[in-house]
Amino acid sequence: DTALPGFGIGTFGSRTTAAAGSTVLLAAEAVREKALRLAAQQLEAAPDDLVLA
Repeated sequence: DTALPGFGIGTFGSRTTAAAGSTVLLAAEAVREKALRLAAQQLEAAPDDLVLA
C-alpha cells in the first residue's frame, strides 16, 4: 500500500543540531577569547581594546 509511509527511524538532523549546536558555540567562544588574549599580549594591548572581524 503506497498510501502509508514506510517505517523509518528518522534523520535525526534536528536532534543533532540541538545537541551539537551549543557545543560548537561554546568552543567558538573559547577560541575567540583565546585569540584575543594572545593577540593582546603580542600587541601589548588590552583584550577589550581589540575587535575580531
